[in-house]
Amino acid sequence: MFSGGVERSMTISAPHTISWLVDAVGDDVALQFLESCAGQRLTVPMKADGSRLASLYGEDVARAICARHGGLHWFVPTCKSWRVAHYARMGMTVNEMAQRAGITFQGVHALLKSGGGRPPRERSVDPRQPDLF
Repeated sequence: MFSGGVERSMTISAPHTISWLVDAVGDDVALQFLESCAGQRLTVPMKADGSRLASLYGEDVARAICARHGGLHWFVPTCKSWRVAHYARMGMTVNEMAQRAGITFQGVHALLKSGGGRPPRERSVDPRQPDLF
């Protein structure tokens, strides 16, 4: 079951394939869901209450998926670009992002380049260090 996480200061726009899920459960929970079953085919029940979907992913996720795809098979999108953008925001290394998204080191760089690159990192300033410029 998934729970909420840390709220981020800037929103990363979700792709249309999962924007409805992000609207229902938030970025962090949607990200956890995608990490657990991206690329899989789910058989979606008509109702979330008491379903295996609800027991595995939580009531909120199950309700959103059932409302959208109830009674159908749904191929869960991978949304790698969106996931990598979140990983970059979390401050992960390129190797960590590659591992979590299931892509190569070069693939992460290509996604970061196409999506505007990494967000700027906050630099710590040592008060003992004089300004060089």
